[in-house]
Amino acid sequence: MGDLLKMKSKKDPYKRFEPKNPVSSVFFLENTCKKLKINLKSPYAGLILDWETIVGKTLAAHTKVASLDKGILLLKCDHSSWAATFRFQEKDFIKMINRIYPELRIRKISLKIAESD
Repeated sequence: MGDLLKMKSKKDPYKRFEPKNPVSSVFFLENTCKKLKINLKSPYAGLILDWETIVGKTLAAHTKVASLDKGILLLKCDHSSWAATFRFQEKDFIKMINRIYPELRIRKISLKIAESD
């Protein structure tokens, strides 16, 4: 019991890691995106942010939006079995993406097998 009281009376060892002037995460994200010239309001950014909602949690864990060029959406997939699973629903995903983000005009989805990051 005595050791517990000694521990409580000591200063918090992690206190030194607390920022003196904390910045909100929204402010940080907006400024970082501005510096990187990323428009969070663009349909492409929306697609990336909504990816899990569009394809579901399980597929989103194994697929990642890599790029979009001339109506072809390139995805990175961490294993060929997940690519095959994605292919079963590909047409439905294209319809859903085009309904949510018609500006993107997705015609085709291309999958590249790549090791996960």
